[in-house]
Amino acid sequence: MPWYSLDVFAAMAEERAQDDQALARRCIEGLTGYAAELRQRAGPGGQARTPALRKLVDSIASYWGLWDVEPPAMREGLLAAFDRRMKNADTATAPLQTSAALTADALYGLYRYGMDLIPNMGSDAAEELHSISSLIQEAASFWDVGSPVVDQLRANIDAALDHQTERERAPQLGGYQ
Repeated sequence: MPWYSLDVFAAMAEERAQDDQALARRCIEGLTGYAAELRQRAGPGGQARTPALRKLVDSIASYWGLWDVEPPAMREGLLAAFDRRMKNADTATAPLQTSAALTADALYGLYRYGMDLIPNMGSDAAEELHSISSLIQEAASFWDVGSPVVDQLRANIDAALDHQTERERAPQLGGYQ
């Protein structure tokens, strides 16, 4: 294992954080597109999902620290953009469509968000993780993404949550596992 100076380690951590935040932005954009398409095509059922998806957009942005690095108006702007997109979906005559790149970013961003919650929140996040896993499947089906990768993403979340739950239940000796 290579040794890193504190400066090099800090630079690597900052680069990783910036990559995570960029993925979070693209995931949010994809989720916003999904919410708009769902609202447009699924009628009242799609409209009923809008508040939960808006809340998830806010949670992802908050979790990945977008509110920490963006101007204070970013939160209101991001959520206002979500709201505008929903109004646009209600009045648009042409079918809305999210690009394949944003579809992939939304699915992968949800996966990364879920996988990051596991070590940070443990089994306390089980309900949210099951919701994220279900949303990955729901969105993939809606967008007709038939890749076996989607099933693997969900399986990875489930396996990581099971492993974390087992670790939390295991007896600890002297503070060590």
